[in-house]
Amino acid sequence: MRKILLSEVAIYCGQVKMPEDFEIDREIIFYEMLKESVNDTFKETPFTRELDKLKTYIREYIFIKHNVMLENDSSQSNFYFPQERSKPLTHLDPMNLTSSPDYVCLYGVNVGQNSCNVIIEYDENRVKGKIIKMSLNNNSFIMFPSNLKYHIDKNRSEQLNCILTLSYKQPK
Repeated sequence: MRKILLSEVAIYCGQVKMPEDFEIDREIIFYEMLKESVNDTFKETPFTRELDKLKTYIREYIFIKHNVMLENDSSQSNFYFPQERSKPLTHLDPMNLTSSPDYVCLYGVNVGQNSCNVIIEYDENRVKGKIIKMSLNNNSFIMFPSNLKYHIDKNRSEQLNCILTLSYKQPK
């Protein structure tokens, strides 16, 4: 008897642990995100060397640890004031699947300690609408398939939470 795996829904998460003297300066990323403005819409995050180091780290970490090949797609700035939460989000465009990303990665740039959760919805065969709640903190990331619906729970801190959304495609 053998098992044939048809599909898998995997969430990758962890801390960004750069080598000494190559640490990511989150303040530079935060400053560039703020320059683009603070409002309710997604904003493309401007290129910086620090952002490039982060994207490279995540791509290489996922490849080395999980053998998943990724290519950069886009990066967007998200800001949440105290007591603010996001609306339900998904990054898959059902009318244009070829230009949709394969994975979404949320990175805590400036997030109050244990101040927000990411709630991800998924289906498990016949059981629909299951959720997983994961805490997002500074210098940590959560990456999951772009077809999953998610939202950022209310900001329970007194500071502005700054979350970077990175999207990735798998090479064909």
